[in-house]
Amino acid sequence: MEDYIIENNNASLSVNIIKNYEKMINNKSVNFYTIEIIDHFLAKKWKLDKRYSEFKDFNDEIVKLFPKCPKLPKSTTFLQIFSYDTAETCGKNLEVYLKECINRTDISNSAELKKFLQVQ
Repeated sequence: MEDYIIENNNASLSVNIIKNYEKMINNKSVNFYTIEIIDHFLAKKWKLDKRYSEFKDFNDEIVKLFPKCPKLPKSTTFLQIFSYDTAETCGKNLEVYLKECINRTDISNSAELKKFLQVQ
């Protein structure tokens, strides 16, 4: 997939979801998505693991500030979560969502996006 780059406040960021995996939490299978963030200006790279619920919380915050923000893709259902293809598709859709957010100057400059991606 094509990288979208944020260029603001001396920072150039790109994001990719590089993998998804399941983890058992309280006897429940939970999907995680590993996001790779690259700050091209500072030549730094880091990774974050996020659950779909964290994407939803982020989306809930930015919708209040930017009503016409990109649409968060739907989550997988309990039965679909066990399908690798479904989880991978969800990860790709979340990556597109993040890149659309980054491509919007108003969102990319927001404290909410920086907090979500742990940009310093």
